[in-house]
Amino acid sequence: MKTIPMIAATWLAFAVSAVAGVLEFRTVAQPGEDFAIELPLGEESLKLRAPEDLNEADLKMASGGFVPDEGNILHLDFNEKGAPKLFKITKENLGKRLAIIVNGKVLMAPNVMEPIAGGSGQVPGWESAKEAEEVAATLNEASAKVSKDAPRPN
Repeated sequence: MKTIPMIAATWLAFAVSAVAGVLEFRTVAQPGEDFAIELPLGEESLKLRAPEDLNEADLKMASGGFVPDEGNILHLDFNEKGAPKLFKITKENLGKRLAIIVNGKVLMAPNVMEPIAGGSGQVPGWESAKEAEEVAATLNEASAKVSKDAPRPN
């Protein structure tokens, strides 16, 4: 399991738009780059590029809670389709900020410090274990709905 590394005040942001779905990942545009949407993160306004090809359909399970020596965390496990996508996105965006939006709200936005292999990671920095658990429940519900609504092979 990888913990998504963070630098100073730079956070990994989960960006999800209500139009696109519950969970989506977007890179933060560099100065002068085109961007698709601008959303707030605290006092900061993030200019976000088009969504990456990773969303709630790629999520196997999310959980939240308290981990000693790590604090309140959100743990994400991606399925067999999502794991390679996560690796590719983090490999291609080293040193860049990656935003993750849940239900239209940017949660965090840190720098990607290394590729995340293995399909799972932790997002630390939650105010409480309850908050992380609530976000995990929302993501699990969205993932289950996508799975339920997906076309079935004959």
